[in-house]
Amino acid sequence: MKKLLSILLVFSGILLNGASFQLLQDGVAQARIVAPAPVQDIVAHFNREFCKSAGTELNADGRNIIQIRVQASPYIERSKFTFSFPEPNRMIIDATEYSVRIALNHILEAAGIRYPLPGPSGGYYPQIRNLALPAEPVSRDAGVRLSRNLYGENPEWLLSLNAFPENSYHFVNHGIAALFPFDEFKQEKWKDTVWPQLDGERKTPVQHVWEPCYSSEGTLNAAVERICSWLEKNPGRRTIALNHNDGYNQFCQCEQCSTLDSRPNPAVDKLRQHGFRFRKHNSESFCTWANKVAERVLEKFPDTYFGINAYNETLLPPTFRLNDRIMVLFCFESFAQTDAGVRAFWQDLVRAWRQKTELIGWWEYGYGLTSFTLPRTYFAEVDQAVKFMVSQNCQVFFVEGFPSVGDGPKRYLYLRYAWNPGLDLQAELQDWYTSCVGKAAAPFLEEYYNFWDNFW
Repeated sequence: MKKLLSILLVFSGILLNGASFQLLQDGVAQARIVAPAPVQDIVAHFNREFCKSAGTELNADGRNIIQIRVQASPYIERSKFTFSFPEPNRMIIDATEYSVRIALNHILEAAGIRYPLPGPSGGYYPQIRNLALPAEPVSRDAGVRLSRNLYGENPEWLLSLNAFPENSYHFVNHGIAALFPFDEFKQEKWKDTVWPQLDGERKTPVQHVWEPCYSSEGTLNAAVERICSWLEKNPGRRTIALNHNDGYNQFCQCEQCSTLDSRPNPAVDKLRQHGFRFRKHNSESFCTWANKVAERVLEKFPDTYFGINAYNETLLPPTFRLNDRIMVLFCFESFAQTDAGVRAFWQDLVRAWRQKTELIGWWEYGYGLTSFTLPRTYFAEVDQAVKFMVSQNCQVFFVEGFPSVGDGPKRYLYLRYAWNPGLDLQAELQDWYTSCVGKAAAPFLEEYYNFWDNFW
C-alpha cells in the first residue's frame, strides 16, 4: 500500500508540474478577472483585445479566477509583474498599477496577438478557440527599467509594446530650460548669483542655449527649491532632468568653474586619442553641481532619479564618481557604428563613464523615411548597440525620430528591445513579417527589408 501511495504521489506530482490554467476552451471563456477599481479600465481594454481573437471576453461565467493584486514598488521596479497559481482554478497577478497592463499584454502575446504597426488597423489578431497558460510561476521585468520611449509615437501603441510614455523633459531632455525659466532668470537680480561669466563678464542669458554658473550657491539653491516644489505638487513623479542646454561653449568661465574644469583627468586624455573632435570639457563643474543637487533632493525625496547627458561640453567623464541616482545619457546613432572607429570611440566612452556612474541611458537618433528618401533600416547595428549598452547597465532607452510605416519593423524592434534586450533578432523579424502580412506573403516582405538593410 505504501509503495502504491508513493507511485500515486509521484504521478500526481507529474500531473501538477504539467498542469495548465485554462482561459478559453472550444470558444467558451473559462476564466474571469477580479481586479480592484483603479485598474478596471486596463482590464476592459484587455478584454476588448482578447475578444478580437477569441470572439469572447473573459467573463463572470468563467470557473477559473484571475485575481489581480496591485502593489506599490520602488520606481525602478514598476514594470515588474508575477503570475502564481496557489490553487488549480486560481491565478494571481501581482503587479504595480502600471505593470498590470504589461502583465495582461503577456497573456495577449501568449494568444498570438501582435502589434506590428501603430493605429487601429495595425494589430494582428489570430482566431483562436483554445488558450491555456502553463500553471507555473512567472516573474518578468523590463530589460531597460527606468524609461522606454519613442518620440512622437502613438501612445496606445507604446503601451501595447510595454513602453513607458512620458515627457522626455522630465528625465532625458534639456531640463535646465525648465529649472531656470528664461523670463525669470534674465532679470538683473540673478546677475551675480546665477548668470555665467563669459569673456570676463557676467552675460545675460540667451534662451535655450545659456548655462548658469554651476559653481554658484545661488544656482544650486534655485535648482533644489524648484525641484522640491515639483515633487511636492506631483507625488507620482520620480525623475528630474538636469540635462544642460543645447548651446555651444556657453559654460561659465568664472574662477571657481575654471578651476574645477582644469583638473587633470587621465580618462579624458585617453579618450582624446580617438580621432574625434572634442569641444571644451566642462564635466567637472557641471557634475559637481549635479551631485550636490541630487544629494539635497534625495534627503527629502529618496526614490528620485536624475538625468544628465554625456553631450557636447559634458561628453567626457569627470574625475569623481556620480551619485548612484544620476543616470548618464549617451546621444549617438547606432547606424554610425557601422564604422569600426566610431564604434570603438563610443564603447570606450561608455566604459570610461561606467567607472564613474551606476546608471546609463541611450538616446538613439533613429530617423528614417521622414528625413531620408528611402526606407532606412540597419537591424544588426541596432542589435549590437542595444546589447552593448545593456551590458553596461543601460536603464533608459529613448529614440528621437518620427513614425513612418515605410520603415517597417524598425520602431517596433526598438520597443521590443527595450522590454527584452536579449531577443533573437532574426526570430523577432520573422514574427513581425508574419504578423504584418501573413505567412504566405512574409518572405516577400522580408526580401524587401533585407534589400534596404543591405543597402544601408
